[in-house]
Amino acid sequence: RLRFDPVFEIKTYSGEAGAFLGNKQRLMTYFALITPFLNTWLLIIPLILGIYTKQIIIFIPIILCLWKKIKNKREHLGFWIAVLLWLFLVRDKIIYSLSYRFNIWKPALQLFFDRSLIGYGLGIRPIEGLDVLGNSYLQFVLGVGILGAVWFGYVFKKLWKQILSSPEIFSLALIMFIEYLLEIPRLWLTIIGVIVFFVIRKEKEICL
Repeated sequence: RLRFDPVFEIKTYSGEAGAFLGNKQRLMTYFALITPFLNTWLLIIPLILGIYTKQIIIFIPIILCLWKKIKNKREHLGFWIAVLLWLFLVRDKIIYSLSYRFNIWKPALQLFFDRSLIGYGLGIRPIEGLDVLGNSYLQFVLGVGILGAVWFGYVFKKLWKQILSSPEIFSLALIMFIEYLLEIPRLWLTIIGVIVFFVIRKEKEICL
């Protein structure tokens, strides 16, 4: 017997959290990244995991995948009514999660305006005792400043239509609003894989 849960239980060892990807939050983030690659009938697996772990992040790709599969306008209406009903049922957890993040984002934004033009540098931790901000975009902008943000906005605008048409990239873009994906080394290979798959598929579409 291992005497601990190797998947969900958090164990401290040499400064690192234990379990498969650190803790259940990171594990669900991993599943959220790979969910768009699943067949429709396999979406039941991340759905069960989301209900079991109570991690709302896993439902982002599930909603996007199901939305892309629906073609009928009447079914679209029923689908979004069901989504709104689900959001109402889990509103307390969503409000708590967002309020926790807002408490982090506020001092980060204050620091940004203190040095908004060029930022603090990528990888720099300007807030003492706080390594991550729970928002990959805010973390990036705080590092590169307005000049870097303008470049990022230009690139994002150029790719916007492609992002919307790709569930895996659109899901990744949404998750980055509420998670610090780029600050989790264990997820880097997965993120690279998602982006590479997106690029290869777009190249095939161009060739056709």
